[in-house]
Amino acid sequence: MRNCILYILIALIAVSCTGGARIDGSLDGASGGKVFVKVLDGAELKAVDSAKVSAAGKYVCKVPVAEGQPEFAYVYFGDRRVASLIARKGDRISVATDTLGTLLSLDGSEESALLQQADSSFAAFSARTQGLEGAEFSREYVRFYRESVSFVMKHARSLACVPVLLRKAGTDFPVFSQPTDGLIFGNIADSLALSYPASRYVRTLRKEADRRRNALDLSHRIASAGELAFPEIELPDNKARTIKLSSVEARLVMLYFWSTSAEEKMFNLDALVPLYDEFHAKGLEIFAVALDPDKAEWAATIKRQGLGWINVCDTRGAASPYIGLYGLTQVPMAYFIKDGQIDPDARVTDAASLRAYIASVLR
Repeated sequence: MRNCILYILIALIAVSCTGGARIDGSLDGASGGKVFVKVLDGAELKAVDSAKVSAAGKYVCKVPVAEGQPEFAYVYFGDRRVASLIARKGDRISVATDTLGTLLSLDGSEESALLQQADSSFAAFSARTQGLEGAEFSREYVRFYRESVSFVMKHARSLACVPVLLRKAGTDFPVFSQPTDGLIFGNIADSLALSYPASRYVRTLRKEADRRRNALDLSHRIASAGELAFPEIELPDNKARTIKLSSVEARLVMLYFWSTSAEEKMFNLDALVPLYDEFHAKGLEIFAVALDPDKAEWAATIKRQGLGWINVCDTRGAASPYIGLYGLTQVPMAYFIKDGQIDPDARVTDAASLRAYIASVLR
């Protein structure tokens, strides 16, 4: 009977261990305290386990991992990240760091080792470019970009490629910012799919590859379109008339993609209505394309807010072909058509820059 119970316990332990990954951690300089393990959940980090740090600086944590769905797992000591790992189902990762996050040793995960290599390279680049501007920054950026391309091509079947491809130099400048980088995203997504066909990170890369390819296609279409230098849009307006974008005659046309979310409704009233009232007589027209399946709510919003510009609606919503044609990554998003051409130099990020741009064109 005793042996039977022992076998049952061993079986239960085996089942629990194979349900995810285990982290055997060592935290130099810590005696007591608590660590937390967090995984990516969309754009957020979600805590999945925690453990007390022993007097000897040891801890053990577990990461839930589904078959074929590796997780980016981050160990925190207080508010500081002390380890970045890629955990696969069944992994037993031994990692030793200090309380500042300096890696001392890592065993049991080749994927995590590659992630550490990529992180170290990025940290070195960030340190080299601290305070640099102009040509000096450009030289370092080109050098790091080439290093990053080499890394993802060499390790195309490692998930460590994902953060490398999505990294930014500074606050908002993507390292992979070249028009043709969509081809690299697509190649890496295809390679990763061989090892991790069900991974959501593969889907993320593929989606980004498609977006960049669409943007590149748009650039090519604009460059070679001849008389009509933008993709045509033809949709019904709020009076059931079919309106073409190419039929709008104005000095400046703001092509505005939006939806009837609360924030965008506020933006209509706070920013767009005053701008339209001020600049319409000077040559501004707004061609607002709602990507919204709820046509009734869209029509009610236009009437309630008194939106006097051209309003059309694509009830296909997220399935609209104009998302691909215009390389949309989010809504709201705006393009500006000046002298029959999409203005590639328009830089609009908020209400203030929108007003400044319109005023500069229609002054």
